[in-house]
Amino acid sequence: MATSIKEHWEELSEKHRDNLKADIEAFVDRSKDLALGAVVIGGGFALSYYLIKKMGGGKKVKVSKKKDYNDQTSEVTIEKQPSMLSNVGHVVLTEITVFLLAIAKEKLIQYLQNINTEEENNEYTEHS
Repeated sequence: MATSIKEHWEELSEKHRDNLKADIEAFVDRSKDLALGAVVIGGGFALSYYLIKKMGGGKKVKVSKKKDYNDQTSEVTIEKQPSMLSNVGHVVLTEITVFLLAIAKEKLIQYLQNINTEEENNEYTEHS
């Protein structure tokens, strides 16, 4: 009789071990999906920021100095004038940013729908 009780507990322990392994694997898979979604969204924002900085960064600087009667500089004025390429670059970068944000939005919606579907499936299996 001791052997059957021991076997019973070993089988029960094995079932718990298998369930724990399955839970850990599911947790790791969900974490990977979450990390991938975060990388896609963050990458879209980072790429947009980088492109805006690179394309819109070049500006002409005009320095005008006024001298008084003793030949000393009395006032310095710096005027930044955006170039035509910079203006076009800003428009293009704005469109690219909108496009990348739309992709990030779609990925986020898809991710949230997957989470909701998984939760509904888990609730269904728990109540069965």
